[in-house]
Amino acid sequence: MSNGYEIRHALLTQASELLTERWHAAMEVERLSAERENRNPALIPAPTVDEIKATAESLYEFVQKK
Repeated sequence: MSNGYEIRHALLTQASELLTERWHAAMEVERLSAERENRNPALIPAPTVDEIKATAESLYEFVQKK
């Protein structure tokens, strides 16, 4: 059984990976759109620490439900 620190660490890691994967997908869509429209791709901001923490908290709420 995991302790509280391990659970929080796992949730932060999962939240970071989830948001990073979404960011990479959005960047790829933007790259392809820009290529098709013959323009420079717009920069899409990477996930912030606050966004990662908010996502981890959302995941934690799910874990707490029985």
